[in-house]
Amino acid sequence: MEISAREKSILMGLAREAIHLTLSGSAPGTPPAGQITARLREESGAFVSIYKKRTLRGSMGLVLPLVPLWRAVRESAVYAAFRDPRFSPITADEMDAVTLEIAVLTSHRRAAGSPGVVSGAHGTVYRRDFRQAVLLSRRVEMQEGEAGRTPAYRTGTPGLDPREWDGADVKETFSAEVFLEE
Repeated sequence: MEISAREKSILMGLAREAIHLTLSGSAPGTPPAGQITARLREESGAFVSIYKKRTLRGSMGLVLPLVPLWRAVRESAVYAAFRDPRFSPITADEMDAVTLEIAVLTSHRRAAGSPGVVSGAHGTVYRRDFRQAVLLSRRVEMQEGEAGRTPAYRTGTPGLDPREWDGADVKETFSAEVFLEE
């Protein structure tokens, strides 16, 4: 089910509000019941990426659909802003200069053999041993450089050199509905 413009706006608001509240030392409460549509109550995976001048500043998310979409987005926003080990936490001074991007994961499936992953259309979950990394399709388009350099844009285990994912098994693929803050 496609996400409406109103629902995208609600998700962006929840993501930004969660970051602002965390910066002020507060925890986000439950959104008003009338704000959360049936689609936003469905369990879904989601990622939130934060960009500052088109440069990645944080990105975290939930691959599996374990919590309602509104909650997945809100939690991912806080993790992207404050817990992505590749970056220092976002500061209050930066908030006006950052742009949020939300990726709502859809059609999650196990990869069988060669999944036919298309750059810009599919995300992938890579696994090596007990570690996991995720490549979001949109991230490749946002960064400068060749699409063939995708390992540099994967998210995953803290402290893991992105080159370690070269040759890792693709275990799952997914599509994502991606939208940027306006």
